[in-house]
Amino acid sequence: MDGVQIGTRVSIHGDWSVTHVVGDLDMASAPALRATVLQQLDDGWTHLVLDLTGSDFIDSSGVGVIVGFLRRIRSRAGRLELVVPLPEQRRIFELCELDRIFTLHADLDAAIAAAGPSAPVAAPAADGNTP
Repeated sequence: MDGVQIGTRVSIHGDWSVTHVVGDLDMASAPALRATVLQQLDDGWTHLVLDLTGSDFIDSSGVGVIVGFLRRIRSRAGRLELVVPLPEQRRIFELCELDRIFTLHADLDAAIAAAGPSAPVAAPAADGNTP
């Protein structure tokens, strides 16, 4: 699969940074996705949604990168939500029993609604009140 590239686009929905993935998420493209998400973490985002709507294929390298995101995000008291609309994609997560760790949402609206306006682990606001 020489020349296969992954496209990403980042959008903001309230307290959530959403990475929209386009293209195959495999050994060749996983490092590019990893760099995009790590940049979001470096920018201070701790509540992320990974939207796989635009990806038709995910291999074990892609799954491994996603699990790595979860570890990093949890170490920062954050949350990661996944949009996994295709049955084939969902099956990969189910076979690895990762559906026990991740909530697999059918679309972005469902992920954002389930996540709420902010994560329950959010730090207190500047006035000392929890958002």
